[in-house]
Amino acid sequence: MSTIIDSFLETAARYPDFPAVADQDGTYTYAQLDLLSNLVAEEVLRSLSRNPGPVLPLSTAGCCCVAVVLSRRKEALPAFLGVLRSGNCYVFSAPDAPPERLDFILKDAGIRCVITEKGMTCGLDGCSLLYIEDILARFHAGAVPQESIHVRRTSRDPAFITYTSGSTGTPKGVVDTYAYIDNHNRARHTFYTPKPGECIGNIVSFSYAASTYDLFSGLLVGCSLYIFSDEELLNKSVLVSRVIDHNITTMFMIPSMIPVVFAPGAKLPIRFVLTAGEKARKLPDISAVVAEIYGSSEAAAVTGRVLSPDDPWDLLGKPIPGTELFLLDESGDLITTPGEVGDLCIINDALSLGYLNRPEETESRFRPCPFREGARMYVSGDMMRFDSDGNFYTCGRRDNMTKINGQRVEMGEIEAAVVRHPAIEDAVCGVVTRNRASIPVCWYVLKNGETDPGPKDLEDFASALLPRYMVPVCWELLDFFPKNINGKVDRKALPDPDFDRLSQ
Repeated sequence: MSTIIDSFLETAARYPDFPAVADQDGTYTYAQLDLLSNLVAEEVLRSLSRNPGPVLPLSTAGCCCVAVVLSRRKEALPAFLGVLRSGNCYVFSAPDAPPERLDFILKDAGIRCVITEKGMTCGLDGCSLLYIEDILARFHAGAVPQESIHVRRTSRDPAFITYTSGSTGTPKGVVDTYAYIDNHNRARHTFYTPKPGECIGNIVSFSYAASTYDLFSGLLVGCSLYIFSDEELLNKSVLVSRVIDHNITTMFMIPSMIPVVFAPGAKLPIRFVLTAGEKARKLPDISAVVAEIYGSSEAAAVTGRVLSPDDPWDLLGKPIPGTELFLLDESGDLITTPGEVGDLCIINDALSLGYLNRPEETESRFRPCPFREGARMYVSGDMMRFDSDGNFYTCGRRDNMTKINGQRVEMGEIEAAVVRHPAIEDAVCGVVTRNRASIPVCWYVLKNGETDPGPKDLEDFASALLPRYMVPVCWELLDFFPKNINGKVDRKALPDPDFDRLSQ
């Protein structure tokens, strides 16, 4: 079975002069993207030959992990493709990630080679740093690789690792395959297949597994990809102008971004929106078709449907072709009755290989399916029900995992960071919905004799340990936590946050 690299090289040969990827500073054609990604692959192989890293434990292909630590720029795409062409697996981190978190990721993945930009220091001894500026200098000087590098892999080989929030207080790496990328490509093309020369807009973080919807699906048909910078994303009028100027026809975005992009009065060329990451509760009145996908870093796209204003808010739709879904009751028995709520289990060819360096958690979540001989299923932790037509509906979760801006977050990871503050005895975190936005909140108790450091100090402290989207926005000091009959914190009895204080 061919991989995304096979498809990309075929498209580059067919449409060499078509624009492939752009940002606010310019554009690379498919021929240029081919050459530049080849130069990246050449540098990666040269670096690993001098400073080999450990083989990825969940891989039978003998590949290593290569970190890509780049800002939101068009060079990110040839960096990702170059790592894949070298036969290795990429791990992305934003340059502004907290240093402690970045160091953990680099160590956990056994990184020995980092593609980054000058001025960035990764803080891990033993890493070879490949500066994208040096690779670009070779590219602009007309460097020609000795060969077209394409270390062939199969659909079940690892392609990238996404670090998601972990309930133990540290992020966990989900090892995803080429089949995962293929699943996302099929999901987009199931609802909308862009034509050669059309433009896909990318606004989601590369650290989010759903970014692969944007990064790679256009490479199948000769589309271009426009990567919005962080500065463009912070300016609504500039964002809308870029959509118009580059004639962007399709985008992936979380539901809360849809009314931001489709500003009132703007006539946009966008014809199709793919949305996921958090439940779409209300369909805004826009001209584009909106398709909602439910999925995860472990199982790619699972269900999908075109949104309609008359749909109930909890409707997710039917399984994506190639996916089987099962519901289990509390005893682990198969649920066959419509309307009964159970734990969702997933079978498809895009299941993750597991969690890096976490064999016990991998075994608990990825199990042999008792209902399909020889099949492997993922136990998602999501609670769902289905109706007589085969549609699935979300019913929440059993644990404290939630989504913030489309990113999966374990409350335990935020709590573990907050209690490292010397004044904090204990902390409980949650998410409260206000004006359709998910707001992270922290309730905390002080150690005996300590003075309240206040929201500003606590936010600064947490920002040094957590990604921006995980830092609580609202802080509530309590004398004690309410407890239930079992002696555990009664989260439902926690007082409502004082949101009025946020606007002062």
